[in-house]
Amino acid sequence: MRITTKELKLKNGTKILYTKKIGDPFFSLSIGINVGKINENNNNRGISHYIEHMCFNGTKKYTKDEISNIPYKCGGDFNANTGKIMTQYTIQHLKEYAEEAIDLMTQLVFFPIFPKELMQKEKKIVIEELKQSKDDSYSIAFELFYSAFKDERLKHPTIGYEDTINSYTKNDILEYYNKYYNTNNLIISVCCDIDEYELLKLLEQYIPYREGKAVENIKFNLNTSFYIENFKSDIQQGILLYNISFDREDLVTAEVLNFIYGEGMNSRLFKKIREEKSLCYEIGSYIQSVHNLNNLCTYISFSDFNKKDEIIEEISFILLDMIENLKDEEIEISKIQAKRNILIEEENSSRLCFNKPGRYFNNEYINSIDFISEIEKVTKENIICLIKKIIKKDNKQIAFLNKND
Repeated sequence: MRITTKELKLKNGTKILYTKKIGDPFFSLSIGINVGKINENNNNRGISHYIEHMCFNGTKKYTKDEISNIPYKCGGDFNANTGKIMTQYTIQHLKEYAEEAIDLMTQLVFFPIFPKELMQKEKKIVIEELKQSKDDSYSIAFELFYSAFKDERLKHPTIGYEDTINSYTKNDILEYYNKYYNTNNLIISVCCDIDEYELLKLLEQYIPYREGKAVENIKFNLNTSFYIENFKSDIQQGILLYNISFDREDLVTAEVLNFIYGEGMNSRLFKKIREEKSLCYEIGSYIQSVHNLNNLCTYISFSDFNKKDEIIEEISFILLDMIENLKDEEIEISKIQAKRNILIEEENSSRLCFNKPGRYFNNEYINSIDFISEIEKVTKENIICLIKKIIKKDNKQIAFLNKND
Protein backbone atom coordinates (compact mmCIF):
# COMPACT_ATOMS: atom_id res chain seq x y z
CA MET A 1 0.00 0.00 0.00
CA ARG A 2 1.35 3.44 -0.95
CA ILE A 3 2.04 5.88 1.86
CA THR A 4 0.12 9.13 1.56
CA THR A 5 0.30 12.41 3.44
CA LYS A 6 -2.72 14.47 4.48
CA GLU A 7 -2.78 18.16 5.34
CA LEU A 8 -4.58 18.72 8.64
CA LYS A 9 -5.12 21.68 10.95
CA LEU A 10 -5.35 22.00 14.71
CA LYS A 11 -8.11 24.14 16.20
CA ASN A 12 -5.59 26.95 16.74
CA GLY A 13 -4.64 26.96 13.05
CA THR A 14 -1.37 25.01 13.25
CA LYS A 15 -0.78 23.15 9.98
CA ILE A 16 0.01 19.42 10.20
CA LEU A 17 1.37 17.08 7.53
CA TYR A 18 0.18 13.65 8.68
CA THR A 19 1.72 10.53 7.14
CA LYS A 20 0.11 7.28 8.29
CA LYS A 21 2.61 4.43 8.12
CA ILE A 22 1.00 1.16 9.16
CA GLY A 23 3.18 -1.08 11.29
CA ASP A 24 5.77 1.62 12.00
CA PRO A 25 7.32 1.01 15.45
CA PHE A 26 8.51 4.63 15.61
CA PHE A 27 6.90 8.02 16.09
CA SER A 28 8.64 10.71 14.00
CA LEU A 29 7.91 14.42 14.30
CA SER A 30 9.52 17.40 12.61
CA ILE A 31 8.72 21.08 13.10
CA GLY A 32 9.77 23.38 10.26
CA ILE A 33 9.98 27.14 10.86
CA ASN A 34 9.95 29.22 7.68
CA VAL A 35 13.09 31.16 8.57
CA GLY A 36 16.74 30.77 7.61
CA LYS A 37 19.75 32.67 6.41
CA ILE A 38 17.77 34.53 3.71
CA ASN A 39 15.81 36.38 6.43
CA GLU A 40 18.92 37.86 8.05
CA ASN A 41 20.76 41.14 7.49
CA ASN A 42 24.35 42.32 7.76
CA ASN A 43 23.97 43.00 11.49
CA ASN A 44 22.76 39.54 12.49
CA ARG A 45 24.23 37.01 10.04
CA GLY A 46 23.93 33.51 11.49
CA ILE A 47 21.25 34.35 14.06
CA SER A 48 18.78 31.73 12.73
CA HIS A 49 21.39 29.03 13.32
CA TYR A 50 22.37 30.43 16.73
CA ILE A 51 18.75 30.42 17.94
CA GLU A 52 18.48 26.79 16.84
CA HIS A 53 21.43 26.03 19.15
CA MET A 54 20.04 28.08 22.03
CA CYS A 55 16.67 26.29 21.98
CA PHE A 56 18.45 23.22 23.40
CA ASN A 57 19.78 25.15 26.42
CA GLY A 58 16.67 24.94 28.55
CA THR A 59 12.91 25.51 28.39
CA LYS A 60 10.20 26.50 30.85
CA LYS A 61 9.75 22.82 31.72
CA TYR A 62 13.12 21.14 31.11
CA THR A 63 16.75 21.85 31.93
CA LYS A 64 19.48 21.44 29.34
CA ASP A 65 20.45 18.04 30.80
CA GLU A 66 16.85 16.82 30.83
CA ILE A 67 16.46 17.82 27.18
CA SER A 68 19.47 15.67 26.28
CA ASN A 69 18.30 12.66 28.30
CA ILE A 70 14.64 12.35 27.31
CA PRO A 71 15.04 10.97 23.75
CA TYR A 72 17.49 8.29 24.88
CA LYS A 73 15.12 7.14 27.63
CA CYS A 74 12.46 6.79 24.93
CA GLY A 75 14.51 4.76 22.46
CA GLY A 76 14.96 7.73 20.19
CA ASP A 77 17.10 10.54 18.91
CA PHE A 78 16.66 14.18 17.95
CA ASN A 79 18.41 16.91 16.03
CA ALA A 80 18.00 20.32 14.43
CA ASN A 81 19.37 22.14 11.41
CA THR A 82 19.25 25.53 9.73
CA GLY A 83 19.33 26.21 6.00
CA LYS A 84 18.54 28.91 3.47
CA ILE A 85 14.79 29.10 4.06
CA MET A 86 14.02 26.93 7.07
CA THR A 87 15.03 26.00 10.61
CA GLN A 88 13.95 22.49 11.52
CA TYR A 89 13.66 20.44 14.72
CA THR A 90 13.23 16.67 14.36
CA ILE A 91 12.69 13.82 16.83
CA GLN A 92 12.05 10.09 16.61
CA HIS A 93 10.89 7.97 19.56
CA LEU A 94 9.57 4.47 19.91
CA LYS A 95 5.85 4.65 19.18
CA GLU A 96 4.83 4.10 22.82
CA TYR A 97 6.67 7.32 23.73
CA ALA A 98 4.88 9.52 21.19
CA GLU A 99 3.51 11.87 23.84
CA GLU A 100 6.99 12.43 25.29
CA ALA A 101 8.26 13.35 21.81
CA ILE A 102 5.46 15.88 21.27
CA ASP A 103 6.01 17.35 24.73
CA LEU A 104 9.77 17.77 24.25
CA MET A 105 9.51 19.28 20.76
CA THR A 106 6.80 21.66 21.96
CA GLN A 107 9.08 22.83 24.75
CA LEU A 108 12.09 23.29 22.46
CA VAL A 109 10.27 25.27 19.79
CA PHE A 110 7.63 27.19 21.75
CA PHE A 111 9.04 27.59 25.28
CA PRO A 112 12.84 28.10 25.16
CA ILE A 113 14.15 30.40 27.89
CA PHE A 114 17.44 31.43 26.21
CA PRO A 115 19.40 31.56 29.49
CA LYS A 116 21.65 34.61 29.38
CA GLU A 117 24.39 32.84 31.35
CA LEU A 118 24.72 30.21 28.58
CA MET A 119 24.73 32.59 25.61
CA GLN A 120 28.48 33.22 25.61
CA LYS A 121 29.22 29.52 26.01
CA GLU A 122 26.99 28.68 23.03
CA LYS A 123 28.65 31.41 20.96
CA LYS A 124 32.00 29.73 21.56
CA ILE A 125 30.55 26.39 20.42
CA VAL A 126 29.12 27.92 17.23
CA ILE A 127 32.43 29.68 16.52
CA GLU A 128 34.19 26.31 16.92
CA GLU A 129 31.76 24.91 14.34
CA LEU A 130 32.58 27.87 12.08
CA LYS A 131 36.33 27.30 12.42
CA GLN A 132 35.93 23.58 11.74
CA SER A 133 34.31 24.43 8.41
CA LYS A 134 37.43 26.42 7.48
CA ASP A 135 39.39 23.16 7.40
CA ASP A 136 36.92 21.42 5.10
CA SER A 137 37.60 21.91 1.39
CA TYR A 138 34.00 21.42 0.33
CA SER A 139 32.74 23.92 2.92
CA ILE A 140 35.29 26.45 1.67
CA ALA A 141 34.33 25.79 -1.95
CA PHE A 142 30.61 26.24 -1.28
CA GLU A 143 31.23 29.43 0.71
CA LEU A 144 33.32 30.71 -2.21
CA PHE A 145 30.55 29.77 -4.63
CA TYR A 146 27.78 31.61 -2.78
CA SER A 147 29.98 34.65 -2.16
CA ALA A 148 29.73 35.38 -5.90
CA PHE A 149 25.93 35.68 -5.82
CA LYS A 150 24.42 39.11 -6.41
CA ASP A 151 21.61 38.56 -3.93
CA GLU A 152 22.78 39.48 -0.42
CA ARG A 153 20.38 36.93 1.06
CA LEU A 154 22.22 34.05 -0.62
CA LYS A 155 25.86 35.04 -0.56
CA HIS A 156 26.55 34.76 3.19
CA PRO A 157 27.20 31.52 5.12
CA THR A 158 24.34 30.09 7.17
CA ILE A 159 26.50 29.96 10.28
CA GLY A 160 27.35 33.67 10.04
CA TYR A 161 30.67 35.31 10.93
CA GLU A 162 32.63 35.46 14.17
CA ASP A 163 31.95 39.17 14.69
CA THR A 164 28.19 38.87 14.12
CA ILE A 165 27.94 35.76 16.31
CA ASN A 166 29.69 37.60 19.15
CA SER A 167 27.41 40.62 18.76
CA TYR A 168 24.04 38.96 19.51
CA THR A 169 22.28 40.18 22.65
CA LYS A 170 19.39 38.48 24.39
CA ASN A 171 17.09 41.21 23.07
CA ASP A 172 18.29 40.45 19.52
CA ILE A 173 17.48 36.78 20.06
CA LEU A 174 14.02 37.42 21.50
CA GLU A 175 13.08 39.94 18.82
CA TYR A 176 14.08 37.59 16.00
CA TYR A 177 12.53 34.53 17.65
CA ASN A 178 9.21 36.27 18.35
CA LYS A 179 9.00 37.53 14.77
CA TYR A 180 9.41 34.16 13.06
CA TYR A 181 8.47 31.39 15.52
CA ASN A 182 4.71 31.74 15.17
CA THR A 183 1.75 29.53 14.24
CA ASN A 184 1.34 30.99 10.76
CA ASN A 185 5.02 30.55 9.91
CA LEU A 186 5.57 26.90 10.76
CA ILE A 187 4.40 23.43 9.85
CA ILE A 188 4.54 20.15 11.76
CA SER A 189 5.23 16.88 9.97
CA VAL A 190 4.31 13.60 11.69
CA CYS A 191 4.91 10.04 10.47
CA CYS A 192 3.51 7.21 12.59
CA ASP A 193 1.02 4.38 12.96
CA ILE A 194 -1.36 6.33 15.18
CA ASP A 195 -4.98 6.99 14.30
CA GLU A 196 -5.58 10.48 12.91
CA TYR A 197 -8.14 11.36 15.58
CA GLU A 198 -5.88 10.18 18.43
CA LEU A 199 -2.91 12.06 16.99
CA LEU A 200 -4.84 15.32 16.68
CA LYS A 201 -6.10 14.93 20.25
CA LEU A 202 -2.51 14.52 21.48
CA LEU A 203 -1.21 17.47 19.48
CA GLU A 204 -4.07 19.71 20.66
CA GLN A 205 -2.95 19.11 24.26
CA TYR A 206 0.56 20.43 23.65
CA ILE A 207 0.89 22.70 20.61
CA PRO A 208 0.15 26.33 21.58
CA TYR A 209 -0.96 29.22 19.40
CA ARG A 210 1.65 31.89 18.69
CA GLU A 211 0.52 35.11 17.07
CA GLY A 212 2.43 36.34 14.04
CA LYS A 213 2.63 36.53 10.26
CA ALA A 214 3.78 34.01 7.70
CA VAL A 215 6.91 34.88 5.73
CA GLU A 216 6.17 35.42 2.06
CA ASN A 217 8.16 33.45 -0.49
CA ILE A 218 11.20 35.42 -1.59
CA LYS A 219 12.11 35.90 -5.21
CA PHE A 220 15.89 36.01 -5.52
CA ASN A 221 17.88 38.38 -7.68
CA LEU A 222 19.66 35.68 -9.68
CA ASN A 223 23.06 35.76 -11.30
CA THR A 224 23.93 35.26 -14.90
CA SER A 225 27.15 33.32 -15.55
CA PHE A 226 30.15 33.78 -13.28
CA TYR A 227 33.52 32.20 -12.61
CA ILE A 228 35.22 32.62 -9.24
CA GLU A 229 38.45 31.08 -8.00
CA ASN A 230 40.28 31.02 -4.69
CA PHE A 231 43.39 29.33 -3.36
CA LYS A 232 44.27 27.16 -0.37
CA SER A 233 47.76 25.86 0.30
CA ASP A 234 47.18 22.67 2.29
CA ILE A 235 44.93 20.70 -0.07
CA GLN A 236 45.61 17.63 -2.18
CA GLN A 237 42.61 18.06 -4.47
CA GLY A 238 40.87 20.96 -6.12
CA ILE A 239 37.10 21.33 -5.81
CA LEU A 240 35.08 22.40 -8.84
CA LEU A 241 31.44 23.43 -8.42
CA TYR A 242 29.55 23.87 -11.68
CA ASN A 243 25.90 24.94 -11.54
CA ILE A 244 23.50 25.35 -14.46
CA SER A 245 20.20 27.14 -13.89
CA PHE A 246 16.81 26.11 -15.23
CA ASP A 247 13.22 27.32 -14.88
CA ARG A 248 11.05 26.07 -12.02
CA GLU A 249 8.49 24.68 -14.48
CA ASP A 250 11.14 22.15 -15.60
CA LEU A 251 11.88 20.81 -12.11
CA VAL A 252 10.49 17.29 -12.62
CA THR A 253 12.21 16.95 -16.00
CA ALA A 254 15.44 18.12 -14.36
CA GLU A 255 15.08 15.37 -11.74
CA VAL A 256 15.05 12.77 -14.52
CA LEU A 257 17.89 14.48 -16.40
CA ASN A 258 19.99 14.52 -13.22
CA PHE A 259 20.27 10.71 -13.07
CA ILE A 260 21.30 10.52 -16.72
CA TYR A 261 23.73 13.40 -16.37
CA GLY A 262 25.55 13.00 -13.07
CA GLU A 263 23.94 11.16 -10.17
CA GLY A 264 25.32 7.67 -9.62
CA MET A 265 27.80 5.32 -11.25
CA ASN A 266 25.60 4.85 -14.33
CA SER A 267 25.59 8.57 -15.14
CA ARG A 268 27.39 10.10 -18.11
CA LEU A 269 29.55 12.30 -15.89
CA PHE A 270 30.82 9.33 -13.90
CA LYS A 271 31.43 7.14 -16.94
CA LYS A 272 33.15 9.82 -19.03
CA ILE A 273 35.12 11.98 -16.62
CA ARG A 274 36.03 9.42 -13.98
CA GLU A 275 35.98 6.01 -15.68
CA GLU A 276 37.05 6.82 -19.24
CA LYS A 277 39.24 9.88 -18.68
CA SER A 278 40.44 9.10 -15.10
CA LEU A 279 40.34 12.81 -14.32
CA CYS A 280 38.91 12.55 -10.81
CA TYR A 281 37.77 10.29 -8.00
CA GLU A 282 34.67 12.01 -6.61
CA ILE A 283 32.09 13.35 -9.04
CA GLY A 284 28.33 13.74 -9.03
CA SER A 285 25.33 15.99 -9.43
CA TYR A 286 22.12 16.92 -7.64
CA ILE A 287 19.14 19.24 -8.01
CA GLN A 288 18.91 22.41 -5.93
CA SER A 289 15.51 24.11 -5.80
CA VAL A 290 14.76 27.03 -3.47
CA HIS A 291 11.87 29.20 -4.68
CA ASN A 292 13.06 30.67 -8.02
CA LEU A 293 16.65 29.42 -7.52
CA ASN A 294 16.75 26.16 -9.51
CA ASN A 295 20.06 24.57 -10.46
CA LEU A 296 21.54 21.37 -11.79
CA CYS A 297 24.63 21.24 -9.56
CA THR A 298 27.86 19.40 -10.32
CA TYR A 299 30.70 18.75 -7.85
CA ILE A 300 34.11 17.31 -8.74
CA SER A 301 37.32 16.85 -6.77
CA PHE A 302 40.59 16.15 -8.58
CA SER A 303 44.33 16.26 -7.85
CA ASP A 304 45.71 17.47 -11.20
CA PHE A 305 44.86 21.14 -10.84
CA ASN A 306 45.78 21.81 -14.47
CA LYS A 307 42.88 19.63 -15.67
CA LYS A 308 40.19 22.10 -14.63
CA ASP A 309 39.58 23.50 -18.13
CA GLU A 310 39.46 20.01 -19.65
CA ILE A 311 36.85 18.94 -17.09
CA ILE A 312 34.70 22.00 -17.82
CA GLU A 313 34.89 21.23 -21.55
CA GLU A 314 33.86 17.63 -20.92
CA ILE A 315 30.80 18.78 -18.96
CA SER A 316 29.72 20.97 -21.89
CA PHE A 317 30.29 18.11 -24.32
CA ILE A 318 28.23 15.68 -22.22
CA LEU A 319 25.24 18.04 -22.29
CA LEU A 320 25.57 18.68 -26.04
CA ASP A 321 25.94 14.98 -26.80
CA MET A 322 22.67 14.18 -25.04
CA ILE A 323 20.75 16.29 -27.57
CA GLU A 324 21.77 13.97 -30.40
CA ASN A 325 22.45 10.70 -28.60
CA LEU A 326 20.03 10.41 -25.68
CA LYS A 327 18.86 6.80 -25.42
CA ASP A 328 15.40 5.63 -24.40
CA GLU A 329 17.01 3.09 -22.08
CA GLU A 330 18.83 5.87 -20.20
CA ILE A 331 15.53 7.66 -19.62
CA GLU A 332 13.81 4.54 -18.32
CA ILE A 333 16.72 3.74 -15.97
CA SER A 334 16.69 7.34 -14.72
CA LYS A 335 12.97 7.16 -13.95
CA ILE A 336 13.50 3.88 -12.10
CA GLN A 337 16.28 5.47 -10.03
CA ALA A 338 14.09 8.48 -9.20
CA LYS A 339 11.30 6.16 -8.06
CA ARG A 340 13.78 4.05 -6.09
CA ASN A 341 14.91 7.11 -4.13
CA ILE A 342 11.30 7.88 -3.23
CA LEU A 343 10.60 4.32 -2.11
CA ILE A 344 13.79 4.25 -0.01
CA GLU A 345 12.58 7.44 1.67
CA GLU A 346 9.25 5.80 2.46
CA GLU A 347 11.10 3.00 4.27
CA ASN A 348 12.83 5.50 6.56
CA SER A 349 10.22 7.17 8.77
CA SER A 350 12.58 9.81 10.12
CA ARG A 351 13.77 10.84 6.66
CA LEU A 352 10.22 10.78 5.29
CA CYS A 353 9.02 13.02 8.10
CA PHE A 354 12.07 15.30 7.85
CA ASN A 355 11.72 16.03 4.12
CA LYS A 356 8.05 17.10 4.15
CA PRO A 357 8.34 20.63 5.68
CA GLY A 358 11.03 21.76 3.22
CA ARG A 359 8.96 20.58 0.28
CA TYR A 360 5.91 22.30 1.69
CA PHE A 361 7.65 25.68 2.08
CA ASN A 362 9.20 25.28 -1.38
CA ASN A 363 5.80 24.51 -2.95
CA GLU A 364 6.87 21.02 -4.03
CA TYR A 365 4.92 17.77 -3.86
CA ILE A 366 4.27 16.31 -0.40
CA ASN A 367 2.87 12.99 -1.62
CA SER A 368 5.33 10.65 -3.27
CA ILE A 369 2.60 9.12 -5.43
CA ASP A 370 2.09 12.54 -7.06
CA PHE A 371 5.80 12.88 -7.78
CA ILE A 372 6.04 9.38 -9.26
CA SER A 373 3.08 10.18 -11.50
CA GLU A 374 4.84 13.32 -12.78
CA ILE A 375 8.12 11.43 -13.29
CA GLU A 376 6.31 8.89 -15.49
CA LYS A 377 5.07 11.69 -17.77
CA VAL A 378 8.57 12.97 -18.63
CA THR A 379 9.45 12.26 -22.27
CA LYS A 380 12.62 12.24 -24.31
CA GLU A 381 11.42 15.43 -25.99
CA ASN A 382 11.00 17.10 -22.57
CA ILE A 383 14.60 16.28 -21.61
CA ILE A 384 16.11 17.40 -24.92
CA CYS A 385 14.06 20.60 -24.80
CA LEU A 386 15.36 21.31 -21.27
CA ILE A 387 18.98 20.72 -22.32
CA LYS A 388 18.54 23.09 -25.27
CA LYS A 389 17.07 25.75 -22.99
CA ILE A 390 19.97 25.32 -20.55
CA ILE A 391 22.54 25.64 -23.34
CA LYS A 392 20.79 28.62 -24.93
CA LYS A 393 20.55 30.39 -21.59
CA ASP A 394 24.29 29.77 -21.06
CA ASN A 395 23.86 30.55 -17.38
CA LYS A 396 26.79 28.73 -15.80
CA GLN A 397 28.02 29.49 -12.29
CA ILE A 398 31.45 28.03 -11.57
CA ALA A 399 33.61 28.10 -8.45
CA PHE A 400 37.05 26.52 -8.23
CA LEU A 401 39.08 25.97 -5.08
CA ASN A 402 42.65 25.83 -6.36
CA LYS A 403 45.99 25.16 -4.67
CA ASN A 404 48.68 27.75 -4.03
CA ASP A 405 51.94 27.01 -5.81
